[in-house]
Amino acid sequence: MPDIFQDSSRYFHISAFYALSLPYYHMEHHTHSSYEIMYITSGSCRVFCLDGTQDTEFPLKSGQFIFIRPDVPHRLEIPDGFPCSILNLEFSLTPEKSPVALELLLKKDPGFSRFWNFMEASQGFCSGTDSRSFGYSLKDLLTFLQQNSGQIQKEEFLFFLTVCLQSLHSAPAPAGAPRESSI
Repeated sequence: MPDIFQDSSRYFHISAFYALSLPYYHMEHHTHSSYEIMYITSGSCRVFCLDGTQDTEFPLKSGQFIFIRPDVPHRLEIPDGFPCSILNLEFSLTPEKSPVALELLLKKDPGFSRFWNFMEASQGFCSGTDSRSFGYSLKDLLTFLQQNSGQIQKEEFLFFLTVCLQSLHSAPAPAGAPRESSI
């Protein structure tokens, strides 16, 4: 489990972004070194996140999302005959300089600090329902990234993070309980 407060000279980098529309999909558990946000734009799917030996299931439908921390084993299931469309964003924290520094966000934005504190205390994943404009913001960000060869400036990323992180504005769920939040 990474300690995100260990090194204050970490910077955000987008590592992958894409939209999927699949009629069926089965993925084995896997991990990667980036944070991942999956947002369901239509249909439904199931995401399973492994916490030790416990596989926690997140049934997701249109307008819902899941946030997964690096190195958390997870998998995606889309049952045959039940197509699903997903927006996906993966980002990492690295020492390589970028327009957006973790230390700056932790100092300047109390909501962001609460979010990172929650993620540090959690099992590494949380889900929620979009009740504001998270889906539109994610779609706009992915469109912007596609038009700009994956490069992002501080203003765009900060705007996106502000909208995203409003999802966890309430108190965190108890340790070990799946997090359902509302954006």
